[in-house]
Amino acid sequence: MLEPRYQDRSVRSGWPNASEAEIAAMDQHYRYAATPAAETALRTMNMGIDVRDALQAISVPTLVLHYVDDPWVDVEQGRYIAGRIPGSTYVELPGNCHIPAFAEVDTVANELERSLRDAWNADGWIEPEPDRVLATILFTDIVDSTADLSRLGDADWRTIVERHHALVRRQLSRHRGRELDTAGDGFFAAFDGPARGIRCASAISQDVAERGAHELKGVAGEWHLFTVTGA
Repeated sequence: MLEPRYQDRSVRSGWPNASEAEIAAMDQHYRYAATPAAETALRTMNMGIDVRDALQAISVPTLVLHYVDDPWVDVEQGRYIAGRIPGSTYVELPGNCHIPAFAEVDTVANELERSLRDAWNADGWIEPEPDRVLATILFTDIVDSTADLSRLGDADWRTIVERHHALVRRQLSRHRGRELDTAGDGFFAAFDGPARGIRCASAISQDVAERGAHELKGVAGEWHLFTVTGA
């Protein structure tokens, strides 16, 4: 939730052709949609999103729309994304907005309808044969777990492992990793590219270091990262 005057200016900058009623509705949406802390967290997360490693893996009919004079996102970014998605359709719309006003929605809807009809007529909805894709595999475990088990005992060790697993799962969810398996104190997870895997592994290491003395009773974690290709 932004300061009201800044929020209003921000909305108008990306939505210059909206009516006053639309602006008022969007201002209200922003005010009630999130707390200030949640808004900050969302903006921070959005700034960290990087889809470049995943673009080549997209194998469904894709339409990329971009307003030529978008005030928030430069048109070159739309061209970049479309140029790296195999078989994508790129359409530049005339206009100076990031969010289309109600009066401009028909232009967007017409392009969407055209794209869906073309995909349907070309059997684009049929799932293609799988292609080889890039994947990053993450392994984590607790260092010297046998010695820690002897030091802490079964009951305390189970508590430590549960806390460790909760910590890892929290970071996997945050960084869009997929939990594949667990074995004792170890985790096996996958990511769609190395960037998220590295950020997740670093976040896990930081969490373990910060919580180790109190919540994890002095245990330490380690991780191993591999990037592979496969079907």
